[in-house]
Amino acid sequence: MIGILAGVSAVLVGSALAENSALVSRLAEAQSVAIGLESHLAGAAQHSEAWTGILSERRATSIVYEQLLDARTGFISALSGASTALTSAAGKVDTAAQLAGIRRLQDTVQAERTDPAVVTAATAEVVTTTTTIVTAVAAYDAEQKRL
Repeated sequence: MIGILAGVSAVLVGSALAENSALVSRLAEAQSVAIGLESHLAGAAQHSEAWTGILSERRATSIVYEQLLDARTGFISALSGASTALTSAAGKVDTAAQLAGIRRLQDTVQAERTDPAVVTAATAEVVTTTTTIVTAVAAYDAEQKRL
């Protein structure tokens, strides 16, 4: 009977060892797959971070371009006023210096790609120049009436 028990015990132990060996093998396989997945996830996370950074940069650039467009709209309005003032000054006052300054400001605004404040400052300068021209024309007209 001891021989039968020993035989049964040996079969059970052998079966348990075989099952244990299969589980160890499955565990090693699962761990290998998990490591591979972790590696893929880490790569995906890096790509995600890179794309998130690119997207963030593009959004910031879009905001700057939107601000530049808004500022340029004001600049174009100021140029329209300056054009009217220059037309009214023709034959009355010398506006060569003012015209050169306005053209320089136009070049500056056309070249600007990053700072809306540059366009805003140029707009203010065109408005100031326009006011100077209008004042000079008004003084000329007043002097003509007086004569």
